[in-house]
Amino acid sequence: MHGYQIKALWAKLFEIHELIRAENWVQLKRIASITDETIEEAKFEIGEYSGKITECPFEEFTDAVILGDWNGFEIGCMAQFWFDGEESDLSMECTAEFNGREIRKITIEQVHVF
Repeated sequence: MHGYQIKALWAKLFEIHELIRAENWVQLKRIASITDETIEEAKFEIGEYSGKITECPFEEFTDAVILGDWNGFEIGCMAQFWFDGEESDLSMECTAEFNGREIRKITIEQVHVF
C-alpha cells in the first residue's frame, strides 16, 4: 500500500469518526457504506459507553488506526473512538476498497468494544 493511499484512508476514517461523533447519520451514509443495523449498533454502543464521545487530534487518531493485510485492492482497518478526550476501546471496523489512488468505497462493518 502506498503512502498516498494510507493518507487518503486516514483522512476518510477521521471524517467518518467525526460524523459518527456528531451523529450525522445522513451524511455518513453519503460517504460510507453502512447498514441501518450497523447505525443502530453504533448508537447503542456509544450510548452504553461511559463518558461522552469527543473529538480528537488528527495525528493521535491516525496513530491508533490499525491496518490489516493489503491485497492490492482492499484493506481492513480499525479505528478507535475517543471519549472524554481519551482514546477508548470502542472501535469501528471498516473495509476500504481502492481504485488506484482513490478510495472507491469504505464499508463500516461494525462498531464494538475491542
